[in-house]
Amino acid sequence: MVDERNYDSVEVRLNEMVKENVIAQLNNIKTHPSVSVALRKGKLRLHGWVYDIESGGINALTKGGESFISLADNPETCFE
Repeated sequence: MVDERNYDSVEVRLNEMVKENVIAQLNNIKTHPSVSVALRKGKLRLHGWVYDIESGGINALTKGGESFISLADNPETCFE
């Protein structure tokens, strides 16, 4: 959980909370019946992205949610 960790700054903490929220929302939507069926049938791919307004960069959550990586460098990255 984000609150139990130590962070170098408020900005770093906020960025980590944003990432945690993306992961939580993806895990939540996977439980919806129609999404679950589509995932099992291979008709749906879920993507988790974090957009950095300052840089214009997008980081994508890797399969299984291990980490966020540059979408520009890894355009085929998907969470599920």
